[in-house]
Amino acid sequence: MKTFTTSDGLRLAYAIDDFTDPWAKAPTLLLLHAAMGSARRYFGWVPHLCREYRVVRLDLRGHGASQVPQPDRELTLDRLVRDVAELLDQLGCGAAHVVGNSAGGYLGQQLAMTRPERVTSLSLFGSTPGLKNSQAASWIPQIQAKGMRGFLAETIRDRLPADADPGLVGWFLDEAAKNDPGFIGKFVLLMASYDWSGEVQRILCPTLVVIPGAETVGSLENYQPFRRLKDAEFKTYEGMPHNICDAAPDRCATDVRDFLARRFAVRRASMSVCFFVLGSVAFSVAAYAQSQNADEPAQNSSAAETKIDKSQFNLFNPTPDENLRPFSTDRPGKTHSSLTVDAGHFQLEGDFWNYTYDHWSNDGSKTRAYTLINPNLKLGVTNWAELDVFLPLYNSLEVKSGTGAATLRAQGFGDFLVGGKVNFFGNDGGDQSLGAIGFVKVPTAARGLGNDHLEYTLNFPFTTALPNKFSLTAEPAVGLLRNSNNTGYQGDYQMLVNLNRPIIGEVVTAALELALDFPGDHRIGQRHTIDPSLQWLVTPNLQLDVGVYIGLTKAAPDFNPYVGISFRF
Repeated sequence: MKTFTTSDGLRLAYAIDDFTDPWAKAPTLLLLHAAMGSARRYFGWVPHLCREYRVVRLDLRGHGASQVPQPDRELTLDRLVRDVAELLDQLGCGAAHVVGNSAGGYLGQQLAMTRPERVTSLSLFGSTPGLKNSQAASWIPQIQAKGMRGFLAETIRDRLPADADPGLVGWFLDEAAKNDPGFIGKFVLLMASYDWSGEVQRILCPTLVVIPGAETVGSLENYQPFRRLKDAEFKTYEGMPHNICDAAPDRCATDVRDFLARRFAVRRASMSVCFFVLGSVAFSVAAYAQSQNADEPAQNSSAAETKIDKSQFNLFNPTPDENLRPFSTDRPGKTHSSLTVDAGHFQLEGDFWNYTYDHWSNDGSKTRAYTLINPNLKLGVTNWAELDVFLPLYNSLEVKSGTGAATLRAQGFGDFLVGGKVNFFGNDGGDQSLGAIGFVKVPTAARGLGNDHLEYTLNFPFTTALPNKFSLTAEPAVGLLRNSNNTGYQGDYQMLVNLNRPIIGEVVTAALELALDFPGDHRIGQRHTIDPSLQWLVTPNLQLDVGVYIGLTKAAPDFNPYVGISFRF
C-alpha cells in the first residue's frame, strides 16, 4: 500500500486500483471502511469498479496499515474528516465519488456537509447520521473484557447473516482483531457521541442510501432523516444485518456502479445529443447549399434582377422598411430565433412581468421572485449580425424557511448581459436557418441577487420548417457558470427543443418547449422544464406573448409564468 503523512504528522495507508484507459482521465471513487475494519474489507468491490474508476481505499487512522496515534493524542471528528480531504489533496483530486460503510459513511457525510466541493456523489451503506442513537457505547467494556475477536465472534449475527460463508466469518474476525483495541474504543466512543440528523439537508450532492433491512446497530428509524435530502435514492437489503458491505460485496458494488452510471452518464448523453444536433445542422448546411446550387440554373433572369442584395445594408445604411424580413423574436420561451434584426433597425423585447415560485421539499423553504421590465435591446449591425444588451431593471427575491421566517430578501437592478447574434444561413428565406448567439453576464446585480462574477453562454439555434405549418427549433447550448459554492467555474450543458404552429390565422402561434439543463456541478442538480406559450402578432412590428416554465426536476423552479412584449422600429 501507499502512504502519506497528514498535517498533524501521522502516516496513513491507502491503496489505488486503477484499470481504466491510461489515456483517459478517470473519475476517482473513494471507499471509506467501517470502524474496526480496513481497506482490505472492500476486496470484493474492486473488480466491479476499477475498470471505470480510479478506486482509492483508505485505511482510517488507527486502522489497518495506518499508524495508530499515541494514546494521549486527542481524536476529533474534524481531524478524521481532514484526513480524507488531505488524501484527496495528495492524489491531486479536487472532488471524488465517496462511498462510506457505517463509520466511513459518517466521514463521507461530514465531508459533504463541510467541504461540499470535494464530494461529487455520496453512497452510504449502513450509515446513519451519527452513532449516538445506538448501543455502540456498550461495546467498549465488552471489547475490554473479551478482546476484539471475542466480542465480534459473540455478536457476529448482529453483523453478518446466519448463512454467511464460514470462511468469510473467520476472515472478518481475524482482520478486525488486527486493530488496536484501545484506539478502537476511543474511535467508537467518539462516533457514539454524535447525532447530526437535524443537519443532513446540508448534503446537496446526489446520494445513494442503502439500508440493512434487519439493522442491528441502532434502528431503522435512524435512516429517516435522509428522506429530507434534496437529491437521494434509497435501497433496502431486506433481512440483512448491519455489515452489508462485507456480506454482499457484489450486490453493493453493482448498486454503486449503476447509481453512478444512471446519475452521471446523463451529462455525457446530453453532450452526445448536442453533437448529434450540431452534426445534423452541419449536414443541413451542406444540403441547403447544394440545393441552392442545383436550383440556380432554373431561376429566370427577371426574378434574379428583382431580388435585392441586402448585403449592402449596415448600421449606417439601414435596410428600407419595405425590405424588412418578417418579425422574429427571441421569445417567448428559452429558445432563440436563428434570425437577426435587419441592419440599421432596433428591436426591443422582454418581460414586463415575470414571477417565480419554488418550494424545496427537503427543508420546507420557499422561494418567490419577480421581475418588472427586463428589456433586451437589439441593434442590427449588418444583414447577418446584431448586438444585444439585456437590462433587468427591477428584480425582487424572497426566501422563507419552513417556519415562514424570511431568510433572504433582496431587490434592485439585476445582472447586465451584453452579447450578439450572427446568422449563418436562412436569414432572408428558405425552410432552414442557423444562428449563434453569445452572452457575457456582467455582475451588476444588487446585493443578494447575483454572484458577483462574470459568466458566459453560447447557443446555436437551428430552425426548420415542418409539414402543416409546424416549425421546429433545436438549440444546443454551453455555458461557463459559477459553481454552487461560488468558488469556481463549472460547465453547463443545455438542449432546448421548441415546436410551434400558428393556430389563429397567421397572427396567434402556440408553442411547446422542452428545456434540458445539465450543470457540470452535480450538487446543483438537473434543471429541466416544459414550457407552453402563446404569441400574438398584433401588427407586423408588435408582438405580445404569455407563457410559463413548469419544473420537471427538483432543482428547477416549480412554476414561472411571464408576460412579454416585443416591437421593432
